[in-house]
Amino acid sequence: MASLKFFIRTQLSDTSKKPVNIRVRLRDRQKDTYSKTQLSIPAKFWNQKARTTRTKISNSGDFAERDWYKDQLEALERHILKSYQDGGELSKEWLSECIEKFRSPESFEKKPVTLFDYISHFIEQSEQSINPKTGSPVHYRIRRDYIKTFDLLKEFAGGRVIDFKSIDLDFYNDWINFLQTKNIGSTEEPKYYKANTVGKFVKNLKVFLNKATEDGINTNLRYKSHRFVKIQVETDSIYLNEAELSRIQQIDLSNRPYL
Repeated sequence: MASLKFFIRTQLSDTSKKPVNIRVRLRDRQKDTYSKTQLSIPAKFWNQKARTTRTKISNSGDFAERDWYKDQLEALERHILKSYQDGGELSKEWLSECIEKFRSPESFEKKPVTLFDYISHFIEQSEQSINPKTGSPVHYRIRRDYIKTFDLLKEFAGGRVIDFKSIDLDFYNDWINFLQTKNIGSTEEPKYYKANTVGKFVKNLKVFLNKATEDGINTNLRYKSHRFVKIQVETDSIYLNEAELSRIQQIDLSNRPYL
């Protein structure tokens, strides 16, 4: 249980019209602290000995703002005590922040994070991220693909607002169509992304959305539909994996310079 009282510190006479800051003292069985409220009042209109918050403000007809001050102090008292009861850890810093939240609640409100803001942050953080499958830092090629996917999303948006709530099957179909028909060659020799490359961009978008969902930023789960899939086709392309490339690199050809 905590007790709270408002007071002023002044050496001024009770008739002074100079404003003084109203302070608040909060204490429980273990701690005792105080802070400024950022409310100032002429000393002549303050009753330091009054027992209740409302009666500390003079009822003098000369003080036109008396009701406003009474309402403000009572509201602040309720706010502080409720914050304390809700688990506030009593300290001077906590009390000062609690008062600031009462004065400017909008400055403490969490602003919604947009899809593009989140992707930008995700890519920035990926430079220090660890790949959970390998235990190694995320490879630069993966980050490069993230950046390319983001660039294509911004191009696809074309100035439109695309946010988490925009991601549905209609978006998916339009996104696939955009990727499949985008000419990455020239007018004379058009060239288009292959199906597996389109699938890679879809996969990256789902990576962004999955992480945003884990972080509690995204609540739209329509991208988890079985129709919102990464396009993939079988290919006959033959390529070397990293282990094979490494073996080639380590071959000693010093006695066969022509190779």
